[in-house]
Amino acid sequence: MRAEIDHMSAKAYMAARKKDKGRILSEVVSLTGWSRDTARRRLIDAAEGPAQKAVVTQRLRAPKYSHEARRLLRWVWEVSGEQCGKYLVVSIPLILGGLERHGEVVEGERGYTAAVRDELLSMSAATIDRYLQQMKSDGHSRMLSRTEASALSRSWPNNSRAVDETVGEPGFFTAETIEHCRPGADGEFARTLVLTDAHTGWTFTRTAPNGDVVHLVDTLEVALAAIPFAVVAIDFESRKKSSSPALIDWARRRAVEVVISRCDDADPVPPLKNTEQSHRCRFPYGFDTEAECQVLNNAWSLVNDRLNHFTPTRKPLGWESDMQGRRRRLYDEPATPLDRLLAAGVLSPAQEAELASSRERLNPAAIDHQINELLTRRRLLARDQAGHASIPPARFGALTTTCAGATG
Repeated sequence: MRAEIDHMSAKAYMAARKKDKGRILSEVVSLTGWSRDTARRRLIDAAEGPAQKAVVTQRLRAPKYSHEARRLLRWVWEVSGEQCGKYLVVSIPLILGGLERHGEVVEGERGYTAAVRDELLSMSAATIDRYLQQMKSDGHSRMLSRTEASALSRSWPNNSRAVDETVGEPGFFTAETIEHCRPGADGEFARTLVLTDAHTGWTFTRTAPNGDVVHLVDTLEVALAAIPFAVVAIDFESRKKSSSPALIDWARRRAVEVVISRCDDADPVPPLKNTEQSHRCRFPYGFDTEAECQVLNNAWSLVNDRLNHFTPTRKPLGWESDMQGRRRRLYDEPATPLDRLLAAGVLSPAQEAELASSRERLNPAAIDHQINELLTRRRLLARDQAGHASIPPARFGALTTTCAGATG
């Protein structure tokens, strides 16, 4: 009906005078219910006849980056621990430098050239995420322990630790315990202690056979020997753990301040953002034997090297509000914990030279390969213990912070 009205009225409307056009337009509006603008547009289109649609030929744009550069990007992403684009754009020069020093990539072999290297270094964070989108969507499941990083950790109002007031220099650590238990959390199982420096993001991780305070003290002794700068204070997430007499006695002897979090056990602090990478280790099994703890500690040593030397982090600087009054967190530029430590100026020139040379000695590809070998060994141990071979394979994979994560 509306099409007939258009056809009959279109020619009369186009040939009519201005006053008559208004009358015809009013008649069409009353019959169709259209607005006057719609009725006017329909009448004009009908008078002009069916428009000939232009055939648009879509031109396929040549990809900006070569196939070799995109393939190298995927490999560097896996070697880095599957970092996001905002972090990977910072760590690519470090990782490529390590791969070149150890002969993992050689110019002229397997498509690697100076031009391919320049392409990879010129990619933006958005381009990196776009090229890696499919690989990220095919990620593995992440089932770890019953202590997992909470989504509330980014907005929890009580998410403030005692060390938050003194993060102007390295040495103030947050401590969190990850429980490696099977469903139900029955019996004895291993626990991993994660120490993270609030200023630099330097991370130390080690697994103990159980939650006894004796093992905790032993782990802290190892941490003090392994961390390349002075540990001033440790902020535990558990009031019960931090008030243990054995731990307090150890802290007094070692001149380390044990800090109790601001909130009570009835209102616990959710896992912090700067320890999220430790929750992302892909271990879908429990840990309760000495052999399993040894394998895990061997893996943690490699993971700590990758986190501290090749994994950038961001530190929160404050808040800002947009015109709608919504608050947004402000962060500084991403930097690795080692670079933040060197910039802090708390090390002697000899210590700085030793840490810089230690990163040059690290082979990112070898670290990734060894981590996954240890995970395979751990999976075989779990299979033997379970008595069947139906345990699916897993990749150690992403042990880095997300873009939203930050130190401090």
